[in-house]
Order: sequence, then C-alpha cells, then structure tokens
Amino acid sequence: MLLLRYGSVYSQKYSISGYVADSVTGEKLIGANIAILATKIGSTTDNYGFFSLTSNTAISEIIISYIGYNQKIIDLSTSKKTLIEIKLKPSNELNTITIKGIKENKIGLVSIPIRQLLKIPALLGEVDILKALTLTPGVLAGNEGSAGIFVRGGSPDQNLILLDGSPVYNVNHLSGFLSVFNPNSIKSIDLYKGAFPAQFGGKLSSVIDITMKDGDKKKFGGEYNVGIVNQNFTLNGPIKKDKSSFIFSGRYSNLGLTRLFQKSVNVNSSGESNAYQFYDLNFKYNTELSKKDHLFFSIYSGHDYFKRNSWDFNGLNKLHNISKINWGNITKSLRYNHIFNDKLIGKFSANTTNFITNQSGIQKNEKREVLTTEIITSSVKDFILSSRLDFFPTNNQKLFVGFDATLHNFNPVNTLIINKDSTKNQKNVIKANEYAAYLQSETRILNTINLDLGARYVVYEVNQKQYNSFEPRVAFSTQLTKDLMMKGSYSKMRQFVHLLTNNGLGISNDIWVPTTESIAPENATQFSLGLYKELEKQKVKISLEAYSKQLQSLIDFPEGRAILKNYNSFSQNILEKKGIGRVKGIELMVAKDKGNLNGWIAYTLSKSERKFDNINLGEWFPFKYDRRHVLNITGSYQLSKKWDLASSFIFQSGNAITLPTASYNSDYGTTRAIYNGRNQSRMPSYNRLDIGFTKKIKNGFNNESKLNFGVYNAYNKFNAYYLDLEQNVTVNVTQGQPVVTPGPIVVKQYALIPFLPYISYTSKF
Repeated sequence: MLLLRYGSVYSQKYSISGYVADSVTGEKLIGANIAILATKIGSTTDNYGFFSLTSNTAISEIIISYIGYNQKIIDLSTSKKTLIEIKLKPSNELNTITIKGIKENKIGLVSIPIRQLLKIPALLGEVDILKALTLTPGVLAGNEGSAGIFVRGGSPDQNLILLDGSPVYNVNHLSGFLSVFNPNSIKSIDLYKGAFPAQFGGKLSSVIDITMKDGDKKKFGGEYNVGIVNQNFTLNGPIKKDKSSFIFSGRYSNLGLTRLFQKSVNVNSSGESNAYQFYDLNFKYNTELSKKDHLFFSIYSGHDYFKRNSWDFNGLNKLHNISKINWGNITKSLRYNHIFNDKLIGKFSANTTNFITNQSGIQKNEKREVLTTEIITSSVKDFILSSRLDFFPTNNQKLFVGFDATLHNFNPVNTLIINKDSTKNQKNVIKANEYAAYLQSETRILNTINLDLGARYVVYEVNQKQYNSFEPRVAFSTQLTKDLMMKGSYSKMRQFVHLLTNNGLGISNDIWVPTTESIAPENATQFSLGLYKELEKQKVKISLEAYSKQLQSLIDFPEGRAILKNYNSFSQNILEKKGIGRVKGIELMVAKDKGNLNGWIAYTLSKSERKFDNINLGEWFPFKYDRRHVLNITGSYQLSKKWDLASSFIFQSGNAITLPTASYNSDYGTTRAIYNGRNQSRMPSYNRLDIGFTKKIKNGFNNESKLNFGVYNAYNKFNAYYLDLEQNVTVNVTQGQPVVTPGPIVVKQYALIPFLPYISYTSKF
C-alpha cells in the first residue's frame, strides 16, 4: 500500500515506462538500454523487457540500444502516452551505444548471449548451455562429458537452477553428457556466482536463471535440427497477432533406436542387451490481457529411460533379469504481471516442480515366470507461490520487495518388494514448508557509484522443527576512471535441501533429502572484490575478481555405500555432519564481443578444501573437484557471409582423488592397499581442442539453413575419464601346478572420448 502511494506521488513528475521488443518477432528484449537523450542517463529492461524512466523536466527524446539491433531515437514531445512499446530492428552490426551512468557490470554475474552460445563447438555437435558456462571463470565441469557444474568450490546440489522460475532438480541426460535444456527454447541465461539478488535463496554457490522464449507474435515459423545424438523441432507463432503467442520445442534422442538391435532371449544361451533414450518438451504461452496486464504459462517435461536385459539359461540358476531406471522432471510456471503505474509493477507467480527417479528389477525363471519384483522410487515435489513489487522512485533507484512460500514433499526412498509369497512396501515421506520475505534496493550515487543492499529472511519448518535464517547481501561498483570500475560484494546464503551422492561407478542413484531435526542446514558466507576495465578502441573488456568463501554445517555420505539400499541407515546417523569448508580463488576474463572476431580468455586459480571430524583424521583435505588451474580460450570468427569458424581450448589441472600410496602382501596371500588420507592424490591434467565450422545455405524451399560440422578433441588427447586399481600377478609352474604370486597394485588410466567428428543440419521455416 505504501508503494502504491509513493507511485502516485512520483507519477506527478515526468515519467514514462514500457517494453522493448524485437520488431520482427515481438519477443521482449532483456537488458536493452534506454536513456533520456539530453542527459544520457537511463535504465535497462528487466527479464520481461520492462523499463521505467523519470525526469524533473519534460522528456522530449529517448534513445534505445541493444547489441545486435539498430539503435533508435524516439521523439516524445508530442506524445501523451506514458506507457509505450518500443520495437528495435535486428542488425548485423554488433556496435552498441555506451550510455553514461547505466553500466551494470555486477560482480559475479555472467550472461552469455544465446546466439554466441550456439557457435561454441560441442560434444557430438550438441550445443549445451551448462557446458558453455564451464568455459567462464570460476565454473568447473566434473569428469569429461559431465553436465554437472561446480561453481567457486561448491558441489552440483549447491546450484539453484531455475527455468521460468521453477527449480530444476535433475539437469542431466546421458548420465551427464548433455543437460536437459534445449537451447532452441531458451531466450536468456544469467549466472550469479556472487552478490546474489535477494529474491534468490536456498543454495550456497550459484544461481542459474534461465528464461524461455515467448514465441513470435507476428508470424508462424520454426526450425528443425538433425544431429548424431538427437533431433530438435521447434514451432512458434501468434495466437492473436501482436497480442499472444506460443512456442513449442521438442527434442528426442536417436539412441532410442538401440531398441531395434536388442537380442531376443534364447532358452539355450546367455547374454545381455541394453537400450537408452531421452526426450525434452518445452511449451510456453503468453498473452497481453491489456497494455498493463501480461499472462505467461510455461511447462517443461524431460525424462531418461534405460533398460538392461540379461539372461543365463546355461548355468545352474537359469535366470532372466530385467533392470529399468527412468528419471526426469516436470516443471510448470504461471506468471501474471500488472503495471500499477509508471513507477510500480507487480509480478505474481505459481510454480510447481516434480522430480522422480524410478528403479525396478524383475527376475524370471526359464519359463518366464516372475520370481521377484523390486521397485525403488525417489522423488521431490515443490509448489511455490511468489509475489513481488518492483518500484522505480527515481532513475537512480530501484526497489524490489517480495514474498515466497514453498511447500516441499520429499520421498527419499520408497521400496516395494514383491515375491511369490509376500509383499513388502516401505515409504519415507517428509514434508517441509519454506517461507521467505526479501527486500532489495539498487541505488546509483553521483552517476559513479552503484550500491545494492538486500536482505532475505527465511522460516523453514520440518517435523515440528523450525529454522530461522537472516541472509544479508551487499554489492557495490564504483567508476574509478572513465574506463575502470571497481566492484565488490558480501553475501550470506543458507541451504535446506541436500543431495546424497552415490560414490560408486555406474548410473547415478542420487537422492534429495531435506534438512531435518538432526541434519542442520548448510551455510555459506562469501566476499568478493574485482576490477573491470573496458578498452573501447580495442573492443576488449577485462574483468579480474578475487573471492573467499566459508562453508559450515556440511554433510558427507560415507564411501562404499549404496545409498538407495542403505537409506534407513541415514536416519541412524551414518552421515558425517558438521563439516566446514574454505574456498578462495582469483578469476581473470578477457572478452571481445564486437567485430568479426569474438570470444574470451578465462583463467581461474582456486583452492577448495573440506574438514570433518571423522574423515581424514579430522584434518583438512581437498574437495573432490578442486582444480588449482583452469584455462579456457573460446572464440569465433566470421570467415565470410556464409562461413563461420569457432574453436575452444580447455586446460585443467587434475582434480583431487583418493589413491593408495603403498601396498603390502598379507598373510593370506592377498595384496592390501595403504592410503594416506582422502583426496591426497590428483588425476592427470586435462586438455582438449575443439574446432567447428558453420556454413549458411539455402535449401530447396529457400529457407535459412545451416550445416554444422567439426571435431571434438581435435588432437586426440587421451584424457583420463577415471582411474582404476589393478594388481600385477606372477604365475609360475611348480611340479606341474600353476602358482600365483601377487605383485604390486598399479593405477591404470581409462580414457573415454577420442577424436570425434560431428555433423548436424539446421533449417528454419
């Protein structure tokens, strides 16, 4: 009510608000610059393309610019409208106007344009937005091919990943080789590594905010893509021209064809067959109920399916085993935006997310009679209500206030075992409620200092236990010289949901569990400081950031345990708790985003450690994915109007691993390994070069098409995917009998992905 009152008072000044959109498709543009031409002071559009400007004098002309679009000047001297829609025309020119006072280079924020992302060479030609993020400073990948990311010394479960405001719990296809996000349906992606805005909470390391496209409001169109791993198809268009639109995007894996090659079971043989497939479906609808009211609805569904048949009818048991595992997400988002006046906009949403993992095993005899059925299910369901008010009292200040309510429903493990004579069903259901209120203020002082102050207060309830959390955030940036900026931040985060990770090899059977009476929430405090310099003549931007992060109340799952089958022990306190962590690092990025040559060089020097009372004798040990040095070089060059060249080079020092330091022969004739603590050894360093070409062509229907081809791991580097222990043995023949003498244990390296060419074809219609 106070904000509404202030909005009416400030509206007595000269003010305008509105949206900036693509003139061809009607798609709203995020991060466009709008300024009063006389002063060059203005603002930028939010995730919905909305902006607000205020002046003490009449606003006669404004200038609007956005990378990849022609800048535009609008004369408002004769207009009485205070709510306008500005349409920018796409351009091949990448130059953009520099507007004094509205540079928003927030510390720890990474935004990669989707069009630049699509040029990066990728495994099997499949562009992946999460893999693209691992080419930026402070963001690491796990094993080769893995889509999981580790941000500033954190683990994958410490990343808050949002798709149109709905959290996504599982982000992997192909056990990590691809992520679940189809780039054809994505409009923007923002990564926050520090200085987290107050509207985000519940995770310690990062926020990845992904926004889906809205769809073309002008005409119907789409595109399709045929690649080695999957096919993509996208269709979008207006439902009511200039008012409402939709977009549908689907992706299906070619690997589903493996079902055609499955062997039939022979009653006089033994063997096995495997089949795997995945799919992603994205749909979004948006409509303008009026100039001041917008409604958005989006849905995502993606699942993986794996099946293994094995049979042995020659042995004594004569059994047929069928193993299945499927996992996936369904998210839904309903959003409503209302413009109260030129200074105040309300944003209200309802989101749901449902993640489920299902494993089943069926055992049959040679007569195909079912002997035993075992089904293990793990799931998380969230229902989220959010309300937020964005207030723009002056051009130099923005104020955001909001409230979130989340209802969690966890089913960590549900086990159903059916035998001929009995049925056993065991459930573990945990419900939790999370309520949060937040306030964020962004203020520009003297046109040279940006100060962001935020606070988030959270109440978390589970099983009659209540946790209260106050999470302050502070960020600043100051213009030291015309082209040099200093920035820094402090933030405190708390996490109430934990991922218990299987330590063995094979398909992941990780499960999500909430904070309970015996497991406290994890905490993190982070400080960061950086410099940002722009060399305008060279069209180069340089960013240097240093950070320090402290972690408390960490948990760890003991090694050598099968999580799903030992979950009951979780309640018996086998988890290691009250762990602490410390992380520090320096990140350097040199980027060029204008001209024929685009790309960046990113270097990270970091150290991440953990400490638990009952692990490594209570001493500090390196975190599993601690990599001391990481260097990424990514670039694209426009060879001609039809040809583009893109390349990326990656170097990473080896991550920490637990390996034996010695071995001895026991009295029982076996060799035992001796370990010197957790993660005291290192994997070999990793390096790889990828090269890709894109040719623009016209097909028989005169549609815009592209042929993408290239190589992954161009110089065929045998990078270690994992290490294994093997024992050398000596065999001697004594009195006609073989005598086996155990030898030393050796470590063997296994590579996964060699020199690998790819090709794909994309066509728009």
